[in-house]
Amino acid sequence: MGKKLLLISVLLLSLIVAGCSSKDTNKVDNPSNQEEATNNQETTEPTIDQESKDKINELESALENQDKKVNELENKINDLTSSLKEKEEVKEDKQTVTTSSNSSSKTNTKKLYRVISGSYSTITNANKQKEALKVKGFDAYVATYNKKYRVVVGAYSIPKNANIKKDMLAKAGFDSFVSSN
Repeated sequence: MGKKLLLISVLLLSLIVAGCSSKDTNKVDNPSNQEEATNNQETTEPTIDQESKDKINELESALENQDKKVNELENKINDLTSSLKEKEEVKEDKQTVTTSSNSSSKTNTKKLYRVISGSYSTITNANKQKEALKVKGFDAYVATYNKKYRVVVGAYSIPKNANIKKDMLAKAGFDSFVSSN
């Protein structure tokens, strides 16, 4: 925004200077007209011709477009950064779940909050839901629980993080719930 104002100020200043120098070349030799010219110079502000106004408008429009593009790119960066963080959390949580299920002699005291986006009686339906989630950019896996196939989209040690994932799924059009089992 500051660059835009600076550029516009420089353009206006250059147009004013150009306008003043052209007025100086049209000096009046008649003494009675010189007084009139002096009074006119004091009371009138420099005028900007239409071509200059058009150029200023064109530059302002170009700057606005660039600002929009910068904002869009910043939003994409933020989205990608949050998506990357979520995927790292999911990988961490999967490793925690795998480690706890592989080590039957150890008990895992850490409580996990899993985000479930469906519980199905057949593995086929669970896999369909898992693929639909993957198409929308969500990392998911199928786990069995009480003779059902659950589609798990994340497992978190902090309930707030699980609820954030649940809200993201809702925005993408998926029903889900958080389970601490």
